[in-house]
Amino acid sequence: MRTVAVVCGENDFCTELIKGISQYAHTRHNFILRHFPPSYIDEGGSFAGCDGIIAAAYTRKRTLRLKETGLPIVDLSGEVEDDPAFICVDIDIDKAAAMAAETFLRRGFTSFAYLGYLGRRYSNHMGEAFAAALGKAGHGCIRFDTDITLDAGKSANANKKPLKKWTANLPAHTAVFCFNDVFADVLRQSCLDLGRSIPGEIAILGSCNHVFLF
Repeated sequence: MRTVAVVCGENDFCTELIKGISQYAHTRHNFILRHFPPSYIDEGGSFAGCDGIIAAAYTRKRTLRLKETGLPIVDLSGEVEDDPAFICVDIDIDKAAAMAAETFLRRGFTSFAYLGYLGRRYSNHMGEAFAAALGKAGHGCIRFDTDITLDAGKSANANKKPLKKWTANLPAHTAVFCFNDVFADVLRQSCLDLGRSIPGEIAILGSCNHVFLF
């Protein structure tokens, strides 16, 4: 019997990940799972007794710390590229971004923007793919990357100030594609705070299906 560490948060996305991994584990009957939050890595936690790691650690720094364990690792965060130490599982980012662009174009929008997560490889790839899809149709894309934390608190509120300024300057009838649904919800609140109507002035589309938000 092998023991596999699952490093994942507790949001809706991670809950679904853990559920799917657990269901698979029950059909195999040859390994057990141990759950660890991403903060366990920051605290220097040990993975002694584990035979491998499945991780959605979110940041490249955390993921590379996992590499130091020497264990086989499956990366679900999209933050590792071309490293033979990792098996990477990800969505088709180019297709997802193209679908977002097509959705807006079908609805007649001509002004577009992307709200990304600063410093995240996955987010950067998504933004570039979205801009490329719009470029094929002859449109540009206004881009803003922010380091807003996904947790509530003073730091989150402070980091929202540049986002509000960007939101205030968006042209009317702009369609905004967001890194994920949490960012889409932050943008929605920013629009409401500024008195900008949704979808009258600003249309918002997220990704990842965080159903708990809506």
